[in-house]
Amino acid sequence: MTLEEIKDIVYNATGRRVDKDTRQWHYAYARKMFCQLASTYTSHSLKDIGDSCGITHPSVLYALNTFDSTVMAVESQRDAYKECLSSIGVEDNGVNSMRNENRQLRRLIEDMKLTSRDKLDSDTERLFALYNALPDRLREDVMFKVETAYKINEKHKRDLNVIYTEA
Repeated sequence: MTLEEIKDIVYNATGRRVDKDTRQWHYAYARKMFCQLASTYTSHSLKDIGDSCGITHPSVLYALNTFDSTVMAVESQRDAYKECLSSIGVEDNGVNSMRNENRQLRRLIEDMKLTSRDKLDSDTERLFALYNALPDRLREDVMFKVETAYKINEKHKRDLNVIYTEA
């Protein structure tokens, strides 16, 4: 199933285009519905899903996280979602919902791993740039403080490990 097909399914069920640039609630709910369906029934990344409807990757995450408390809380939207599921050919029973939620959580974990790895690389590069910009006399002081903090942290880790293994 393609993202365009899911867009059409959501449009047929709601009468709203998910790529329309507006914050009106009925369009926002249609976008959340699209994000939920696209995340569950395709292998597209959250970035691809967001790009296809004009929102960012964090907005897709927000849509997925708030789907149950917003879209599923409004009867007309819940009915539209069930119509979308029916159009896709999925019966919304407990087992399917749990499988889909499991798949969605796995994707979310993978996206979070990639995001944190990229952030760590970016933060490390920035830290080295700041360190290299320091005058030589300050570098020694900074390095001494970093080494001291590291040693204290390692000691605390060892102490906690002893406490947990004794318990």
